[in-house]
Amino acid sequence: MALGGATTFGAIASTGADPTVHTARGASSEDTIVQWPSFQGDETNQGRTPPEHELREEPRLHWQRRIGEIVGAPIASGGRIYVGTGSSVRAISSTTGEELEQYSVAGSVSATPAAVEGTLVVPTADGVVGIDTDAGERLWHHSSVGEAAAVTSANGTAYVGGDGEKLIAVDVDSGETEWEIETDWWISDPPVVANGTVCTFSGNRSIWGIRDGERAWRTTLDGGRRAPPVSVDGTVLVPTSGDELVAVDADSGEIRWQESTSSTSRSAPAAVSGVILVGCGDGTIEAFDLETGETMWSDRLGNGISDPPVVVGSDVLVADFTGSVTAFGAIGGTERWTVNLDGIGAPMVAGASTLIAYDDRVLSVYRTGGSVPARGAIDELETELDEEAIIGGSPGDALRSAIEAFLDGSFVDAERYAESGVETLRDAAEQRESATEAIDQLASALETTDDLVTDDEAALLEAAESAFEDGEYERAESHAHDGIEQLDAARRRADSARNAIEELDDELATVDELEVQAVRESLQTAESAFENGEYERAELAAEEGLEELAATREAADDAEATLAELREARSESDPSLQAEEAETLAESAESAFEGGEYERANELGQDALDALVETRAARRRADDRLDAAREMDRHAGIDAVADSFSYETALADAERAYDAGDYERAGELAATARRRYWLASFAVDGAVGSSALLAIGYKLRPDVFVRARAKAFQLRSKLGGSDD
Repeated sequence: MALGGATTFGAIASTGADPTVHTARGASSEDTIVQWPSFQGDETNQGRTPPEHELREEPRLHWQRRIGEIVGAPIASGGRIYVGTGSSVRAISSTTGEELEQYSVAGSVSATPAAVEGTLVVPTADGVVGIDTDAGERLWHHSSVGEAAAVTSANGTAYVGGDGEKLIAVDVDSGETEWEIETDWWISDPPVVANGTVCTFSGNRSIWGIRDGERAWRTTLDGGRRAPPVSVDGTVLVPTSGDELVAVDADSGEIRWQESTSSTSRSAPAAVSGVILVGCGDGTIEAFDLETGETMWSDRLGNGISDPPVVVGSDVLVADFTGSVTAFGAIGGTERWTVNLDGIGAPMVAGASTLIAYDDRVLSVYRTGGSVPARGAIDELETELDEEAIIGGSPGDALRSAIEAFLDGSFVDAERYAESGVETLRDAAEQRESATEAIDQLASALETTDDLVTDDEAALLEAAESAFEDGEYERAESHAHDGIEQLDAARRRADSARNAIEELDDELATVDELEVQAVRESLQTAESAFENGEYERAELAAEEGLEELAATREAADDAEATLAELREARSESDPSLQAEEAETLAESAESAFEGGEYERANELGQDALDALVETRAARRRADDRLDAAREMDRHAGIDAVADSFSYETALADAERAYDAGDYERAGELAATARRRYWLASFAVDGAVGSSALLAIGYKLRPDVFVRARAKAFQLRSKLGGSDD
């Protein structure tokens, strides 16, 4: 099939084109994917490639070249492998093994160089040199560090130390010194950069943290330096000669943890996903947890390990003394594969399917044989594209990318693109089927529920069909599902409203004897709204009607119970009992009930009951007080005096009020009559009693009366009165 004008894989393959397409200076496009521009890859020394790259199977020798004495470790950048040897750095094509350039350093290379944006920074026996790789010219030279150690570069700055007991920061472009700091010992390893802090060994047991050219901290270790440090997430990991791996905080210099390893001879660590990997001299590969230092797993190779492990994707590659390389799962330690590199050790990876290995004189490049599985994956994708005829999406783009990667010799990438395309294609086919079902379901629902359909649902069906025609199956399905959900919601609203209306209608049929005009009006409103498709309004009106009906029924029940109690109370009352207020209220209550004013009827009935009860109580009080007023302990002497206190008048008034039914006033007047008789009795009894007491007192104690009379005369004399 044609992919937007691109030629299919079969047609390209039939041309017999060389699957390795050379770019400038003989580099393939694959080789430029991964950069390994300095010792252990970058300024952290973690020894890892980007996570997306893998070596899924054991690599096979692609080419091998005898270089001569190799100093330090090779680096890779821009399709080239740079190797320090003698007094020069040689640039080798990673695709063919051909020597492309040779750069003289006017001295001797002393350690691993670094490639920084077209500039080679080369440690030499006489300092550090910057070389323009395009022009092949030396740009600058610094000799103050003495014999330089390996270089670390970050953000356009190179950090270099050496036996001159000094660490310098050099701008790679200009060669100007940004800062320099005196150390108390020579520096033999490339520094690492962690959170803006440059960390380096200075002396056998000290590690320094330097910020902006000033020493921020210095930490002394129990053991001496064994291998170069590594920085991971703000932590510097240091293998020591004390059989320990020490984790130092890059900000403070504090030791976070230190754990024993299986051997004193070990490599620089590598790191991936919080796992620290260390190769030991006894052949053990150990994995430590970055946070705690606890051992996660370990495995034993047949021979000792001295070169740093290399992390590729989720795997770690470890070379032993014999040149045998084993791939382990970095997290769990599962062994993937083992390959013998013909005595060549120290692996490093420069591409997703390329492994570089070296010893002191020979440089080798190995590649994975991924062409057969890659071709099969591409064929599968192409076949399924023809069969599925998916409109839109990215499977066609994936096929083009897979073919291009295959022709570039990037077989792993080609297979990955093709597999991704197949997966995407199958997902698209499933999505298309799912969208078809959703659209059919919506169309069917619109036909069967025409009374519920609005312009919104019809528009969603149209949008879904349009998106489907454009190959936007996920969008089409989303529109269809939105329409179905809206119809379902409308159906639920209609059902709910219908149920509420039916319930209200049924309830009204049971209360014909009640006055419920407002409820009937709510029913009419609900039915009218339902016919107009206003289901929420219909349900609301029906529910309001049900609430009003329930309240009316409750009010009627309460009023009826009150009136029944009132009727009974009236029937049991003494016919002679005059309770005009209660009678008036009772008649009003009955009238209100007949008029459907149930709450008012209940209130008036309660008031009538209260009035009847109060009238009874007032009559009882009046009876008691009249009896008390009539039954006073009377005699002729007091009766005569009582007339002067209007006793008889008050009693007669009380009896007239009683006869008139004013029981409250009758009781008050009866109490008044009784108090007046008491006053008359007190007046009579008090006068007689007082005279008798005075006579007896004078008879028994005349002296008291004499003294009293004398004092009275004295007082009167003082006041100017007469002696009479």
